[in-house]
Amino acid sequence: MTLTSAQPELYSVDDSGTPVLKGLTDPDGNVFFPFQQYGSEATGAYGDQLTAIDLAGTGTVTARAEVHHHPSADIPTPFTVAAIELDEGPLIRGVLADGVTASVGDRVQAITVVVDRGEVRAAELRFALASKEQP
Repeated sequence: MTLTSAQPELYSVDDSGTPVLKGLTDPDGNVFFPFQQYGSEATGAYGDQLTAIDLAGTGTVTARAEVHHHPSADIPTPFTVAAIELDEGPLIRGVLADGVTASVGDRVQAITVVVDRGEVRAAELRFALASKEQP
């Protein structure tokens, strides 16, 4: 079976499952996630004025909420969603890995959790507490 990103438009994964988030920057250096060609929210630059960049997926939790009910029955609950300010600037929302109890102010890093989807092993994006070596 092959390991592939569950959402290749948002992040890629290497053979070990390490995720790389796909972001962009505009000519003024503003950073955004996810990558898109519609235009910079800050300057209006668009198309080939935007540059695709890789984001490390490390940041700080700014808020969190535990989800106890999801409208899709095939998504198990409870799970925790966190607002994460990435080191490169963008504020994103991500799901914490099972068993991770990150609080506001904690450092987190992007990881993947492997799930089987038929013939494909998909790497779903999650966040875990960052190792102490992270800035």
